[in-house]
Amino acid sequence: REYELALECYSTAIEMSPNGPQSHVYYSNRAAALCYLERYEQAAEDSEMALQLKPSYGKAHARLGLSRFFLHDYEGAVQAYTTALKYDPDNAASKSYLVKAKAKLEQQQQQTSGDITPDARRLMDDPDMMLMAKKVMQHNGGNGTELLLDPEMQKITRRALSDPTMMDALKSIPRTMSPA
Repeated sequence: REYELALECYSTAIEMSPNGPQSHVYYSNRAAALCYLERYEQAAEDSEMALQLKPSYGKAHARLGLSRFFLHDYEGAVQAYTTALKYDPDNAASKSYLVKAKAKLEQQQQQTSGDITPDARRLMDDPDMMLMAKKVMQHNGGNGTELLLDPEMQKITRRALSDPTMMDALKSIPRTMSPA
């Protein structure tokens, strides 16, 4: 198939009639060509333009879903496919990709929350702790004296020592290195 040619033709049609009665079809079809060319961000933009012109156009919702799926925005893909099926309930591709997007979303959610305890999540959300972790990671070799003399590290350490919840969180993290 000649997707580059289709892209040019739909672009010309949009230039000639950006807000005409069929412009939503031109944007949606250009989004389809962009998807085949793996230009998913542009495809999502064209799908959204089609939906601005005609919010009930099911194909545009489906193409937005496909774009978001390949951009790894599975939540957005689920929303788009769900809406697409509202307008075109018999669309087999939308049904199939909705199932795939839901599975990917569930997998993504399990990966991001699976092994992280609430205490570890609290430490990761704390900007001071993230700064301290960054400094420790950047510290190469040595005996750690430079880190102990760093005023920012001293401030963070004092804060952590005075916060019982923070101390409990730190104690709950398994040690990965044995002392030298």
